[in-house]
Amino acid sequence: MKNGWVTSEFFYNSVLKDNYDKLEKDILEYVEKFYTENNYQRFFRVFDLVIEGFKEQGLNEGYRLSLVKIRKLLKQDFDNYDLFMNITFSIIDYLCSFKFGILSTNDYIREKSIGTARRKYADKNGQLTKIDIMSMFGVLKSWWKKINFKKGLDRTDFGRSPIEHGRYDPRRYKRTDFVKLILLMFNVLMAPDPDIES
Repeated sequence: MKNGWVTSEFFYNSVLKDNYDKLEKDILEYVEKFYTENNYQRFFRVFDLVIEGFKEQGLNEGYRLSLVKIRKLLKQDFDNYDLFMNITFSIIDYLCSFKFGILSTNDYIREKSIGTARRKYADKNGQLTKIDIMSMFGVLKSWWKKINFKKGLDRTDFGRSPIEHGRYDPRRYKRTDFVKLILLMFNVLMAPDPDIES
C-alpha cells in the first residue's frame, strides 16, 4: 500500500504471504514484473475488466469510452501512458464518488469521505478480500491527501491533487504509476456499493 499497489484477485494474496521474508525492493520488483511481463499482458487483462465493469455497472459512458481510447493508444505504444495521468485520476474520482454515494452531492473525495466510506465497507467486501479493501483505502488515503505544494514540482508527493493542479513534473511519472491507477480503479469497481445491503 505505501508504494501505491493494491492487492486483488490478479495479484494473489498468497504470493504476498510467501514473500513476507523478502526485502521490500525484491517484492516491489516482483509485483512490477507480474504486471509488466509479456508486454503488459496481465495489466491489459485488468484494463479490459475495468472497461467491462463500467458497462456492467451502468457507469458514465463518456468515461468508459475514454478508457477504451486510452487502452487502444497504450496497446499501440505504452510510452503514451504519461498523457493519460490526469484524466485517469478524474475517472477514479468519478468512480469513487459513485461508489461512495456522493456523486449527486456537493461532497468530494477527501479524507473525511474516504473514512466514512471505509466504515460503510466494514463488513461488506463484495468480490474483494479484506486485504483488497484495506489496500484500496490505504492507497486512496495516500493519493487523495492534502499535499504541500511548496515542495515544488520536483519534490511533491505523487497523488491526485498535485497532478490535477499542475504541481507535479510529468517527467517524474513512471510506467508503473499508470499501472497502479488502473489497478486501483479495478478494486473500486469490484467493491460493493456501500449503500446497498448484501
